[in-house]
Amino acid sequence: MITKNTITKKTKNQNTQNKNTSKKSLLFIIMSFLILVLIIIIAAFINWITNFDKTATLDYYLAPASASFIIDGKTYQGDAKIKLKPGNYTIKISNANFQEITRDLELKNNQVTYLYEALEPDSEHQDYYKSHPEDESRVQHIADFKADLERKNYTDSDPVFKVTPYSSYQAGFSIAAEKQPQTTKVKLKITLFTCSDQQIEELKTAAYKYLTDNKLNPNNYDIEVTSC
Repeated sequence: MITKNTITKKTKNQNTQNKNTSKKSLLFIIMSFLILVLIIIIAAFINWITNFDKTATLDYYLAPASASFIIDGKTYQGDAKIKLKPGNYTIKISNANFQEITRDLELKNNQVTYLYEALEPDSEHQDYYKSHPEDESRVQHIADFKADLERKNYTDSDPVFKVTPYSSYQAGFSIAAEKQPQTTKVKLKITLFTCSDQQIEELKTAAYKYLTDNKLNPNNYDIEVTSC
């Protein structure tokens, strides 16, 4: 005969079992989470130990996309940014049916070095890029990037390139800057928009003031002044 006490006792036992099961499930979840966190910490530590001295960045982009090179014992292909130890490297970029090229790289701490190169097809595959438009677009991208980089290096070489060329009929003069061969001194060509001897000195002074207002010392440049 099942009494009320028996039912109550069974209910209590069942509740106790449910609580124990819940505790075990919660404990399992907590332990799993802690183990996962520990694995992540260990992986991050190993990654830091392996890469802590890789403070230089190599940004590379190759054509064709299947071209590759080996650096620091690893093979890289296509395009990417990778972290490496600072230092001097000599690499060979190669691909079947293309002429191999060699490049010397100097990777510097906390700086980005660019390696944008397009391989030339060998004599038997001269039309490769024409028949492979995706790789042909990579060649164009490389050419555009190199042109932009050359312009940036040119203008960054001296602050005068940031404020020239300058031309103003209202001010009465123009200034153009250009690099000179066999010297580090930049040449400035100042053209005065006047034929009047009385205005030449006035406009020349205004042109020099334009330079000094832009925190440039005219004495640091080879200056050629023309008028009329």
